[in-house]
Amino acid sequence: MTVHGAQAWQSFNDRNAGRPADPAWYEGVPEWLEYPLREWLSRRLHDDGWRQQVMARLRYIPRDRYWYGNNAQGVPTHSLLEWVDATLHAMIHSTSYMGMLVPDYVGKVDAVLRDGRSVWKVGKSGDFLERRHDSTVTAAARETTESAVRAGRDAGAAHLQTAWDAAYRLHPDPSTAYREAILAVEAAAIPVVVPNQAGATLGHVLGQLDRQGHLYQMAINDRSGVSQPMTVVVQMIRLLWDGHTDRHEGVTRAVPITREAAQMATHAAVTLVQWFTSGAIRRR
Repeated sequence: MTVHGAQAWQSFNDRNAGRPADPAWYEGVPEWLEYPLREWLSRRLHDDGWRQQVMARLRYIPRDRYWYGNNAQGVPTHSLLEWVDATLHAMIHSTSYMGMLVPDYVGKVDAVLRDGRSVWKVGKSGDFLERRHDSTVTAAARETTESAVRAGRDAGAAHLQTAWDAAYRLHPDPSTAYREAILAVEAAAIPVVVPNQAGATLGHVLGQLDRQGHLYQMAINDRSGVSQPMTVVVQMIRLLWDGHTDRHEGVTRAVPITREAAQMATHAAVTLVQWFTSGAIRRR
């Protein structure tokens, strides 16, 4: 896949032999990334505050009581991404005198991951790793967020960004991602569908469109030039609403949200927020 800002590099020999660029992105920590990631970590962990915070958060007990992070010795290869993720968070939220250098440090490890064709990259806020996406997907999500802001739905944009981050970070939070996806759609749809209803939720939006869908129109028409019915929109909202299985605990047992469900809900929210904030769905 082609990823935004990540043009595939080719070696001199491959380029001159006419071989295609390597299109693959690699899981975990491939051999060629181990040394540069360890080197980046060892340099960052020389800061006492960052090192101590990361060690405490990851419950790391070094064999050498005077361990200073040299070459990230003792950190298992399979845990390097975990350490990078924790170190990013410590740096971004630090009050250290080295704070002015943090953007450069973040950029360097992001470049290493990109050049090493890792499926992981630094997230937008700089304090975590998130899974890489095709540039078309990320552009669509970015455009939707900007559309929400232009329409004055800043809350919808914020909820959508939070949902995306929670769904795709190194350690995803599916419950938060799903909840934020619903909040994003509520922020976009309520002003269009039930603007005067106090305490409106996505459930009220669903009920209104299901019962009185004829009061609204879509930008896509049928073959006769008449606006398509709200059927697809209702189905998408119902999918989101009914799929929020960890919303309440009671007579019906709450079912944990899976990572896959959270990611699907987030992408559905991207589409719905774009439709409601761009005017593609509006009242007649």
